[in-house]
Amino acid sequence: TSLGTCEGVPFTVTVTVPVCSSMSIVKTANKVDVTTIGENITYTIVVTNTGNANQANVTVTDPLLSNVALTSPVQTGAGDHTNNIFERGEIWTFTGTYAVTANDFNNNGNPTNGSGKIINTASVVSTAITTPVTDDAEVNLKPNAGFTITKASTTPSITQVGQVVPYTISTNNNGQSGIRNFVVSDPML
Repeated sequence: TSLGTCEGVPFTVTVTVPVCSSMSIVKTANKVDVTTIGENITYTIVVTNTGNANQANVTVTDPLLSNVALTSPVQTGAGDHTNNIFERGEIWTFTGTYAVTANDFNNNGNPTNGSGKIINTASVVSTAITTPVTDDAEVNLKPNAGFTITKASTTPSITQVGQVVPYTISTNNNGQSGIRNFVVSDPML
């Protein structure tokens, strides 16, 4: 046969394109220490699609900011930001505020009692990435401790030797946390 006149044989070529699903999460707090009940900590959570595949059903959670998944991120980076698909190179930023509680101070930690810190962990999952990707931010508990002690007697004056003088000693915790192992002593009693 001459050139160009032979019949071809159909064939299929399979090309494998690697799909790398990857997300990162970075959590920060706007302060290092808190000292009072009701003090606000503002947390920023930045989630980035670092892989080469779009992510669907992305869920970001933070137990101190909400009992449900976080919503309404500020969307930046690559992507069209309107389709609720976490596209390659896209960045979602969430912010939220947590008010420090008396329990945080009384337990000397949250969620780990005795840690001296509020340790707040955020996590992200998607349909493709089902093992949570997490990061935390730690804020030290530095309570304003304080108490007062007053000693008073109803006896206006001592008139004889050996007279019994009753005293009342009162204490008041006016600090930000409970006081443990508090001992009051008086050398006259």
